[in-house]
Amino acid sequence: MRMQGHSHVNMSVSPSGVDSGHREKILDQLDADMFYIFMIWNKRLDTHTLIYDMANNVLYEDGDITVKIAGDDSLDAFMADAGEKVQKKKPAVYRVKAKRARTEAPPRGSIWDHVYGRGCGLYDPYEL
Repeated sequence: MRMQGHSHVNMSVSPSGVDSGHREKILDQLDADMFYIFMIWNKRLDTHTLIYDMANNVLYEDGDITVKIAGDDSLDAFMADAGEKVQKKKPAVYRVKAKRARTEAPPRGSIWDHVYGRGCGLYDPYEL
């Protein structure tokens, strides 16, 4: 049996082109009597699951599959434990210094000169 699973954290669980290509490469490596499970999850706990039964030449898709989490710990206990360990980012505070008003027109020249400066030295045409 082989399994490949990953998450699309803030996206849908539809496989990308890379996912489909990777899945095909793994399928080429399987023996005739193997199983292959392919899963994508996201943080809403949506799943996309495919099970390949090579021996019987059967593909089980999302509608054919029920995913259950087995064990003593429930998903709620896991999420509570994970929530205690995750530190949320604090918002960054930036202070912006006010510039003096632009009272003069910039010197005449090309757009290149105004954006990138003349020659090798960069300059701000409003800081004359």
